[in-house]
Amino acid sequence: MTRKDLTDPMAVHQALDLFDHMGREDFLTKYDFGPAKSYWLLRDGRTYDSKAIAGVAHLIQTGVLLERNQFTGGLSGAAKTLMDLGFEIMPRNNPSESIRETTAFEVLWNPDHYVWDEEDFQDIQHQILAGASVPFSWSIGTRKQGIVPGDRIYMFHVGSKNRGLIASGHATSEVFMLPHWDEDRRDEAPNVDVSWDVLLSPEDLMPWKAIQQNDPSFPKVFMSGGIRLEPARAAALEALWQDHVEELALDATKPHAGEPIEIGYKYYQAKHRSHQRRFRALLLAHYDAKCVVCGLDNVAILEAAHLIADADGGLPSVENGRLMCPNHHKAFDTHFFHLDADDKAIWREEIEKF
Repeated sequence: MTRKDLTDPMAVHQALDLFDHMGREDFLTKYDFGPAKSYWLLRDGRTYDSKAIAGVAHLIQTGVLLERNQFTGGLSGAAKTLMDLGFEIMPRNNPSESIRETTAFEVLWNPDHYVWDEEDFQDIQHQILAGASVPFSWSIGTRKQGIVPGDRIYMFHVGSKNRGLIASGHATSEVFMLPHWDEDRRDEAPNVDVSWDVLLSPEDLMPWKAIQQNDPSFPKVFMSGGIRLEPARAAALEALWQDHVEELALDATKPHAGEPIEIGYKYYQAKHRSHQRRFRALLLAHYDAKCVVCGLDNVAILEAAHLIADADGGLPSVENGRLMCPNHHKAFDTHFFHLDADDKAIWREEIEKF
């Protein structure tokens, strides 16, 4: 079971009532949860530890406690689930800041008008296949406002042939102006910075007809980039998209739950680990979504690090993996430090200066 099985707001209210009855310390101790690190749940002016509430609400609804090491907190985990159920979430370190519900927008890539350098395209693909979310900006059509960091961005491949969804990511900026991508024009165009988590090859994209089969009312064409997707449509598109990406990653075969992740490779100009995406998802589901070394909790850039290297036969497993930011992942792979039994970084006494 996962946090997605928590669908009943009344179960959350019962968990909150239990929290009020027991008191915070006894509640956290009984159910083996730590204090909230990033986000509170707010009800009637009182603050609650969001991850603990979600775990106990799962117990009330399903009969099974969702333990703290089985899911993540924050806006990619417990806080997101509670927000979706209608509860108010606020940052722990800035209670005055409100949490805005994530909105989804589309952007367009028409290869008939814009030729993406093949080497750059493949380089970005390779970085993503290695488990990183890659940032680069993209034109947002005529939209000049309304997008904020965290919003979901879908890139559609359009033009004369092979139309469909090809990439996804999250905005990391608000809309800003850049010189127009069309070098023949002298004006500026609205852009947004995006941290991309999927970029497929055109032959692997999710066809437009597949989207319309799932949602017959889905537009047959987008006339401009920057159109906001209605929440229900965005949710359906996301589910369909994740299924499509998963099928590609698994080569249309899904192992039974509990089986080891099968190691596989894709070949472009070099060999890349196609199992790395599932390895990262496994670690995000098991560990807190933060770098094990520095505590950075930006999910978009966290990477899956092998304790025993893949090249040395290390398996993509919970035991052999930890989440790290890109800097500490690189430092670990170059043997600047190792982790002890308590996941504490033990650094080399002398590190060469660059």
